[in-house]
Amino acid sequence: MPLASTALLLCAHGSPGGGEALARRAAALGRRLGFAETAGALLYGEPRLEEAVAGLTSARVCVVPLLLSEGTTFAALGDRLQDLGGASRFALCRPLGTHPWLASGLLAAAEAEARSAGWPTQDLALVLVGHGSRRNPASREATQRLARQVGRAAWRLRVACAFLEEPPALDAVLAAAPERRIVVAGCFSEQGRHAREDVPALIAASGRQVRYLGPIGAADWTDTLILDSAARAMVISGAGAGQTTRPQQGEDACLVSR
Repeated sequence: MPLASTALLLCAHGSPGGGEALARRAAALGRRLGFAETAGALLYGEPRLEEAVAGLTSARVCVVPLLLSEGTTFAALGDRLQDLGGASRFALCRPLGTHPWLASGLLAAAEAEARSAGWPTQDLALVLVGHGSRRNPASREATQRLARQVGRAAWRLRVACAFLEEPPALDAVLAAAPERRIVVAGCFSEQGRHAREDVPALIAASGRQVRYLGPIGAADWTDTLILDSAARAMVISGAGAGQTTRPQQGEDACLVSR
């Protein structure tokens, strides 16, 4: 099915004012691939998913979740899309955090940030800070998985994890780091309170030499990953409207919805 009859929908968890920024990002990316329509939706905020979908007239909708794990939020998104028409209309990509290019992109961003500060890549650490949860391991596991992936390619710097809602805490990780210089990346999908306020406050209180990349999901360099996921999803779904395809772990970073 040609993209002239397909809409691009970017979906995030939700943060105050996040809907407008998401809509602008969707419009810019949609133009690059030639989608007929674009929209942004928040699962827990405005505009709500159902409201955004109601405003789209295209026969097919490619949904790219700006989420970092296949946890409860991703499952809830799938359930809500099912109620809105399921696989007959929606091609649901895997979360941004599972894209196979994410680790290499993050490493490149961290090294570029160090160079911009005039730091050598020796005696340097990269700390990934996630939300974490004592009730659901999805956030912790996604952060740890990404850290392992980056670590395998980062032979000149050490990669560590920290969390806001479970140990090890970010302040403790920063205090214990033996390296003189640290780059911190937020394992968050958008500029919510954690990424915008909590992490910078903990960094400022640490007294360490730290550069903060901000939330991964809002970084400009992830645009390429979003476009790749959308393009792959439409290739798969083009095999037949309503066909359900579930790539196995490690395959293409897209998933046609249930």
